[in-house]
Amino acid sequence: MPVVKIHAVRAADAREADLEGRFVSCRADMGDVPGFRGLELLRPVDGVGRYFVVSWWYFDDSFYDWLSYGRELAHGVSTARLGVASELLEFEVVDLRGLAGDLR
Repeated sequence: MPVVKIHAVRAADAREADLEGRFVSCRADMGDVPGFRGLELLRPVDGVGRYFVVSWWYFDDSFYDWLSYGRELAHGVSTARLGVASELLEFEVVDLRGLAGDLR
């Protein structure tokens, strides 16, 4: 079942440009990651300073394999050195077409 992972990320000490630059590099390197479907970085406009990193995966296991073994390679540095604090939000993709058929 496809899944969506959203990391709510806060850049420390006005390092937003650094954070955005790292995700440009990260996105380019993600094409060969098994189970990866796509990635978007959402920039805050409300003054709160919290970015959302939205990633789509074919399988939950693919995400956790990448999280365990590939995340630091993708970012080129350990996450502790990125100067960010993050929180992971996890979702399953609801098949609305299948659900609509069940409601009939």
